[in-house]
Amino acid sequence: MLYAGFVPVDTRKTTGLTPRRRVCVRSPPRPPHPPWRRLPDSSGPAGYVSVYLSDPIARYPVRAVTKPRDNKSDPNLETGTYGVFSTCQIKMRKSVATKGVPYVFFVTTHRAGERVLAGYYRVGWYAPGPDSDYVLAASSWRFVEPVAASSLRGALREAVLVRRGYVGLEPEQADQMRKLLDGRDDWTGRYVEEIHRLESLSVRYTGYSYPTWMRASGWGWSDVATYLAHPAPADAGSPPNTAPGGRWVCSACGARSISEARLKRCGVCGALSTLRPENEEK
Repeated sequence: MLYAGFVPVDTRKTTGLTPRRRVCVRSPPRPPHPPWRRLPDSSGPAGYVSVYLSDPIARYPVRAVTKPRDNKSDPNLETGTYGVFSTCQIKMRKSVATKGVPYVFFVTTHRAGERVLAGYYRVGWYAPGPDSDYVLAASSWRFVEPVAASSLRGALREAVLVRRGYVGLEPEQADQMRKLLDGRDDWTGRYVEEIHRLESLSVRYTGYSYPTWMRASGWGWSDVATYLAHPAPADAGSPPNTAPGGRWVCSACGARSISEARLKRCGVCGALSTLRPENEEK
């Protein structure tokens, strides 16, 4: 039995499975074009502080591109999207989309264990995704030299130190946090360059930029189009986001893969929303 995404393999050569199908899309669906919709007027928190996992070998606190069996695609600074490619923070993204929460501030623990505030999205649009999910697109985003939690005081410090998941912010807190980040030099370009550097390292040692997806390259707007171009199969409910041992099977092509979190597409056939925990077959 062959598992993709843990050790780099070409399953098309070793298993005879149907090669990954190519999807032709005329133009990437960038906001404000459909399927993107304007974020509604706010009826919830003024913002969320959201925890993400950073890469321990990165110079800046970018997402964990090189994490074994769990390569991260979000927050996706290359496109300013969140949730298009991954299933991270499903509940938070649903709340942002349905309650019109305008800001998502990103925090992480980087290198020496210091919790830092890294940047924010000003969310402008959302789109429906597979399995009753919502995906987000920022109208602007800014990442800066990391702001250590120890340098903050009061409610801001407490918000940045949230242990996991996310936490809502009152208007005054969100305003203070945004002004703090806007007052610093924009390092977003440095973050994106670092993401590309990590992807190159991953290719050198595994053969893929993102082994769990079996992706040879990084992410861009053409990939957004691929993920949003075709509706997912009807489903009675959202599938689980984790599987015992991280082992998944594709209901479309039967390919098996390993990933700590559920991926939205099968890395072999490219089908959307077809990965299910392997033990469901038994």
